[in-house]
Amino acid sequence: MVNRFTLLLRSMLSPLSTLLLSVSSASAESSPVSAANPAVWVGSPLSATWPTGTSLPSQHHRPYNGDWSADLQSVSVNAPVVLYAAPQDSSVAIRTVVETVRAACASGVIPQGGHRVTVAFYAGSTKIGTATYAHINPSVAQGATISRWGTTLGTVGTYTSNSCWDGRHVHFEMYAQSNYACYNRGWTPGQRMSPTNFVGFTGAPSPRALAALSLTNDLLPSLGPHPGLGKAHTR
Repeated sequence: MVNRFTLLLRSMLSPLSTLLLSVSSASAESSPVSAANPAVWVGSPLSATWPTGTSLPSQHHRPYNGDWSADLQSVSVNAPVVLYAAPQDSSVAIRTVVETVRAACASGVIPQGGHRVTVAFYAGSTKIGTATYAHINPSVAQGATISRWGTTLGTVGTYTSNSCWDGRHVHFEMYAQSNYACYNRGWTPGQRMSPTNFVGFTGAPSPRALAALSLTNDLLPSLGPHPGLGKAHTR
């Protein structure tokens, strides 16, 4: 006969076993990372501060259909906006292409908000995702293949104040071709950021793995690190 103690022990262990199985399954699902859809980590393009208020990723608009966006604030006019990206798996070659260079604002008027530059990341011929930098004066051409680390995409601009641009900032937006791009939840509003500091990633892992990683973010350095890229947190 099963006594009360045994029943109580089983009831306590069951949720824990379920959680451990879930985490284990999610980890197996995302590791090793598929070469067809590797994670690409992206660093801050310049010295700035993490946004506050409605410019935070949890509240900010996504005009270029990204998975998340944020306004990098406290930036200097004419400061270089530089691409810093690295694959989570250093054995995977990442090709980086300037996908779009066009007006940042829906009006199409450059003096109202400058340009946006969208950079796409590829593993072979497979597109992984994109990173977009808006309200800049571009220095790269659409269609160009560029280095993923250290390429200057443009400089911070200053424009006519309007509903699209209301002061110096770089609108940053990320998108994943499958699943979701995620941002670094470790930042606090107004916190100072240095160039290359980890901002977010695109590509793998799967949503199920992300749910598990959100429970175990203290272990995430095992997914990196890369030069200048810090500890990751899922959104």
